[in-house]
Amino acid sequence: MKLTPDILSPSILRWSQMLNAYDFTIIHRPGKKIQNADVLSRLPLVTPETDIPSPPEVLFLEELQNSPVKADVISQANLRDLVLLRVLNWVLKG
Repeated sequence: MKLTPDILSPSILRWSQMLNAYDFTIIHRPGKKIQNADVLSRLPLVTPETDIPSPPEVLFLEELQNSPVKADVISQANLRDLVLLRVLNWVLKG
């Protein structure tokens, strides 16, 4: 068996360490003799044709020039909301 190189990716290193626990011999088998595995890799998949639905117009984002709600109004409302105050306290103080 070949020795592993000095620099390996972590996943290859894990595989190498796991496989080193076993005593095995690797024997090359030509692809012509492995029809069952070859069929799976070459089997065409039948995929049904589906139309991709367009996203609802509700999800489109648009910028309003004159928004009826201002950021300071939202901020003041958040400070009066007891649930949001608890969340804000958790976020700021842990």
